[in-house]
Amino acid sequence: MRARWWPAHKVEALWTEKGSAGEPFATLSWWQREPHWGGLVIEEGSQPVALMPLHWRQVAFFRFYRQPLPLPWTPIILWSPLPQRPDRQTRLWARVLGAIAEWIRGERLAYFSFVLPPPSCYEPAWAQRRLALYATGSFILPPGTFAPSAELRRKARQAAGFPFQRMNLEEALALWEAYRPAGVSSTMGQAIRRHLTPEYWRAYAVGEPPLALGLFMWGKERVWYMASMYRAPSQATTRLLYEVIQIAHEEGRLFDFWGSVLPGVERFFQQFGGQWEVRCRVQTWRFW
Repeated sequence: MRARWWPAHKVEALWTEKGSAGEPFATLSWWQREPHWGGLVIEEGSQPVALMPLHWRQVAFFRFYRQPLPLPWTPIILWSPLPQRPDRQTRLWARVLGAIAEWIRGERLAYFSFVLPPPSCYEPAWAQRRLALYATGSFILPPGTFAPSAELRRKARQAAGFPFQRMNLEEALALWEAYRPAGVSSTMGQAIRRHLTPEYWRAYAVGEPPLALGLFMWGKERVWYMASMYRAPSQATTRLLYEVIQIAHEEGRLFDFWGSVLPGVERFFQQFGGQWEVRCRVQTWRFW
C-alpha cells in the first residue's frame, strides 16, 4: 500500500463514488467548512482502499496538517472490507497505518497533529518508521454501564430544584462564549460555530437562566461532551451530566467524556464511573 495527498476536489469526487463510513463523519461538511483541506488516500495497486481527510494551513515555508478543532479524532475511512478475524484486522490496520506513516516521513517542512480513532491505534506501524505516538484518551460510559454512586446521586439532588432543559444551539454557544472557562481560547468557540448544526449537536442546561450548560456532539453511536460553562459554583454541572448520560444511554449511545486528560477535569469525570479508552496522538515536525 502507498499513501498520496489528494486535493479537496479530488477527495470530494472519490467520496461521491465510494461513500463514507464511521459516524459522526457521514459527510465531508466537517472539512468543507475549513479554509483548506484535502486527504491522504491509501491505495492498493491503483485502487483507493482508505481515506484520512485533514485540514491544512500554510505558514511561511511550513505546512501544518491537523484535524478540524471540534473533532475528537481524525477518521480513517476504510473502503476495503474489514476482515472478521482480529489478527487479520490488525494486519490490515498495520498496512494502512504504515502507508500513512511512510508518507509523513517523506514530507519536508511540515507539522502533523491529529488523534487516531480507537481501532487504529497500532504502535508498531509508527515505531518501525521512527515516528512516535503519544497516548491520550477519555473516560467512556457504554449504554447500560452508568451506575451512579450514592455520593454522585446526592450531589445531583443538590441541583434538583433547577429546571433541566434542552437549549437552542446558537443561544447556548453565545452563552458559552460569554462565560467560557478560564484558559479556554476563543478559537474553540469559533471552530464550534463553523460546524454547529442540529444534525450533529445538542445543547442542554440546568437552571433558568442557565447555571450550567453543555455542548454535545451527538453521533449515531456516541455522544461527546465537547464544551461546558457554569456561572456560579454549584452542583449544576454534575446534574447536567447526570441527566445527559441517561438520555444518551436511553437512545443506545455511548457517552464520551472528551477532554478527560485535562488537569482538574479528570478528577471531576472520575466520579461518574467510566472506563478509560486509550487513543493515540500523532504529533511530529518534519524538517529535512
